[in-house]
This record gives sequence, structure tokens and C-alpha cells, in this order.
Amino acid sequence: MCGIVGIYSEKKIKLMPLFYFGLLGAQHRGQEASGMILSNGETDLEHLHFRRLSISKNSVESLFAKKSIPIEEEFNSAIGHNRYSTSGSVKNINNVQPLLAMTRYGALGIAHNGNLPESLAIRQELSRQGDIFFSDSDTEIILKLIARSKRNSLVEAIVETLKMIRGSYSLLFITKDKIIAARDPYGIRPLCLGQFDYGYMIASEQNSFNKSLGVKFVREIERGEILVIDRKGLETFKMNVPKNAAHCIFELIYFARPDSFQFGQSVADFRMQTGRLYSQRHPLAIDAIVPIPDSAMYFAQGYASESGHPLELALLRNHYIGRTFITPGQKNIWAKLSPIESLIRNQSVSLVDDSIVRGTTSKDIIDIVRGCGPRAVHFGVASPPIIGHCSLGIDIKSEEELVMSGGRCVDDVRRLIHADTLNYLCMEDLRKAAVHPDDFCYGCFTGKYPV
Repeated sequence: MCGIVGIYSEKKIKLMPLFYFGLLGAQHRGQEASGMILSNGETDLEHLHFRRLSISKNSVESLFAKKSIPIEEEFNSAIGHNRYSTSGSVKNINNVQPLLAMTRYGALGIAHNGNLPESLAIRQELSRQGDIFFSDSDTEIILKLIARSKRNSLVEAIVETLKMIRGSYSLLFITKDKIIAARDPYGIRPLCLGQFDYGYMIASEQNSFNKSLGVKFVREIERGEILVIDRKGLETFKMNVPKNAAHCIFELIYFARPDSFQFGQSVADFRMQTGRLYSQRHPLAIDAIVPIPDSAMYFAQGYASESGHPLELALLRNHYIGRTFITPGQKNIWAKLSPIESLIRNQSVSLVDDSIVRGTTSKDIIDIVRGCGPRAVHFGVASPPIIGHCSLGIDIKSEEELVMSGGRCVDDVRRLIHADTLNYLCMEDLRKAAVHPDDFCYGCFTGKYPV
């Protein structure tokens, strides 16, 4: 769930404070690599070497810690990217974004959040026609198609290209004198517009807009919108869009930060409402509700307020460990979570988490809690059972890796993860918690996708 950030200022300013807090605000969306491209608005992306400041398998902090970062220098614009890979090898440094290419429209940088499921077929066709690729990322295909366009202007080439591709994308482009934002016709991935004294800021979520530095949230970029920001201000181009949006419901369940306002509603409010609805449907005689930090915290709060059972923070998270679902490979759960035994011993507890994907982490956590001597360990899930893979930006590539694969039922999963009871949020209650329930993609729960 990559995080992207862009800044445009009508005059040269010291961009780095804004840019640093912007990228840091999107760090939860990707922890494999961070990168940036800067423009001084005069020469054609004079600071091309900043492309190589991308740090593979590292954080925003590490990127800005490099001595070559021009903290005091003034720029007009920048785009940045925090990577979470769903396409392209983690080990290939050429996949680290933003990507940069020289085209007949000039130097063009791109940062992409999303996934293009038809990218392999397009790549093979372009390769047959003689195109050379330097990465195995689907994002490079967008650059190639733009470069091949015969349109007179860059914006026309971008519009033409986006009409040729299907999938999920929130995009940022940078040239020497403008940035361009674009969002797919279904609005699958989020993208927001902010404003400050001298210009505008684009980000995946509005918590990248630092209020203390004067950045105010303006609105979400509309689905199918291509927004050009330059010295003339804002100019919008629109693609045809379907009747209903297909926002990724997993953004509200897990990926977005709880202080975000996304897809027309507060993420924290959504999660608390799912907890209240879950409590009404699954009453249990328990002593405490124990959230698995951090994404289940607000679900647990709603669950506790509705049920009257106390909320106990009996699992302590090591905040120096990243979000395990968005980093490659499985981490040792003991490195991430530590139980507080005095809050668990001789208690009947209900652990709650945002989802169960592969089941291995849930089993390990329950085993850790059982080591503290509880009377019973129940497990509640803030989403329905995941039954489908996702080709639109979540790293679930096949049904075989899912715990619900192979004809397993809920009780099979309960035994597999060593829980006394296992209850999921049902689809009906998930839809009730959404302000506009028909405007979401539920494909990982239903197997039906917009693309």
C-alpha cells in the first residue's frame, strides 16, 4: 500500500521540512524503501542524482539522514514514495520509486500506489516492439506508454495512457515546472489535496499534511481525475468513470492511519463502529478484550464500549518493528509483541485483530497469550473471512496462501490457530459501518472485483 507525496510551490522555498513530515506521515503505507525527486523549476530536473538517494529496505528517517540531502536548499517541487511491493522484486534497486525517464516531453518522474494486473502482457508486447525495461515494476509500463504517445502535450499523453491501462492507481508525476496527480476511475486507492501559503501538496492520506507547518486538507482527488498543478494554479481533466466507486475496503480496515478521513469518513469512527456491531452479534462471557496492536485498537474500543467488558492493553508492541503485513517475509512475532502476564493470568480474554490472512501470526499470538495462563482465549476478527486473492494492490497473490483455502471452514481455522472460539465480522455489519457501502471493493471477501 505504497505512500506517495508531492509538493508544488509557486516560488522556491525550503521544501524539506514539508516533504520530510509528508513522507513520514505516509511511512505506515510502505517500509521497503523511500525515495524522492526534486526540481528547482528552472533546469530540467537538475538534481537527477537524488533519484539514487532511494534507500532500499529502509525508512524515511534513513533517507533524510544522508549527508547529501539538501536540507537548506530551495526548490519548487518534489515527489516522494514509500514502497510496499506488490509488483517487482524487492531486491531490485531499479524498482525503488520515484522512477525517472527522459521523454520527448522532457524529464518525467513518477510515483505510483496501486497495481496493474495486465502489466505482464503489456510489457511483453512492448518488449516485442523493441522497448527496453530497467525494472520489473508495473509502474515503468506507464512511463513507456507515455513516452510512446504521439500527443502534442504531456497531459494529453497521460490521459491517453491512463485510458489504455486497467487496475488500481494513484499517481504523481513531476516535470521541471509542474506536478500532476491522477486517480483511477474506480478510486480504488486514496489520494488527497492539501494547500499551504505558497502552493499545494498531494498525499495518499491527509495525515501527511502537517498543520503546524500550515498545510490544510482541501479535498480528495476525485476518481478519474487528472490534476495539473503549476504556476497557473490548478487545472483538472476528467476521464469517464463508472456509476459506483470501488474503494478498497481494506484501507479502512487496516492500511489507513486511524487519524485519516478517507473515502468520505473517519477511519477511527469506521473501526469503532465495526467493533460495536461485532459486539451486538457475538456476545461472549469474558473478563477482558485484548486488542492486537495497533490496527485493532479502535475496533476493540468500539467492542468494549458496546459490550461493557473492560479493554485491557495486555499486548505491548515494539514500535521499532514495522507493520508485519507490509514488510517482505514473516517476522518473529516475539520481536513485535510482548504480553503483560498479570493482565492475562486466570482471565477469559477475547483477542481481537483486524483480519486473518495466512493464520500463522494469529496462531503464534494465541500461543504467546496461552503461555501466560488464561482460563480461555477467544479470537475476534474485525473483517469477514478472506477468501480471494487481490491483484489491485494487496499482497495476496493466490488463494492457496490463505488460511481459508482448501475448503476450510471457520471451525477448522479456530482449531488451526488454537482459539477456544473464533468469530468474524459479517459482511452485513461491514457494509453497515461504511458511509457509502456500494462504493467499495469487497473482492477479498467475496471473490468479485471491479477490474
